Amino acid sequence: MSSTAYSQNAGTSDENLIQDLAQAISKLSTTTPNRKPTSQNCVDPTRLWKSQIDRYLPLYPNAGKILSKVKIPSELTDRTRLQQFISSTSITPEGQPFPPQITEIFNRKLWFADQYSGTDKGELVRLGITHILCLGREGYHDKLCPSIPFIEHAVLRVPAAENLYDVPLVGIIDNGVSFVRSVLALGSEHKILIHCKRGDTWSPSIVIGVLMDRDGCSFDAAYCFVRARRRNVLLHEMVVKGVQQWWTLEKLRPELPEGRGYRRFKWAVDKEEQ
Repeated sequence: MSSTAYSQNAGTSDENLIQDLAQAISKLSTTTPNRKPTSQNCVDPTRLWKSQIDRYLPLYPNAGKILSKVKIPSELTDRTRLQQFISSTSITPEGQPFPPQITEIFNRKLWFADQYSGTDKGELVRLGITHILCLGREGYHDKLCPSIPFIEHAVLRVPAAENLYDVPLVGIIDNGVSFVRSVLALGSEHKILIHCKRGDTWSPSIVIGVLMDRDGCSFDAAYCFVRARRRNVLLHEMVVKGVQQWWTLEKLRPELPEGRGYRRFKWAVDKEEQ
């Protein structure tokens, strides 16, 4: 056989081999069984939105229409994170949707947020957060807060809304403000983020206390400052009273007797506001 004929046969043989291989791969891809969607990769947000809409219906009859304006990030496919995104979404007192987000108070030093944004590991690292104050009911921190080696967590348990009239609140405000104060005193390299479920009640109440403590301003001035930066802030009347009681007692703290816990304010909720 001539060298020319040999090269032509070899070329034909290689082409046939490539075609056979391509057909085999095609058959393999078409015969791969289709996987049924699971709860992890198939998420229907409709049911998740329902409970959030029901929560706001007593205040906003058109809650469904308001919340329908919120756009879920296209990259959010994990069911747990999607549920956190929806439960962190709120409605402002003006009737506007308020999606999850982090709110800055002091320049590159103090932030507060809802549960979704406050547990976003990527954002925490990007902002350089070193301390987190988590306010929630029992189990809230354990279920949500990511474990990051260089971030220190502090946890404050708060009562359910239906128990706000029966539980002392002054101690919660005092402990929260004291923790933030201690972090701010460490220097510019230490940064703190405070978060609660929707970032509308507990975390802003601590921020308001911090502003009053740092600047000596009134509750109304601190409240307006915070709400101008986060429009969904709406404190429960008993939380407002708790912050005001704490501030009255904070100014009296140096005059209170030492010992017996008089300067720790746990007893103060039973006293009449001055």
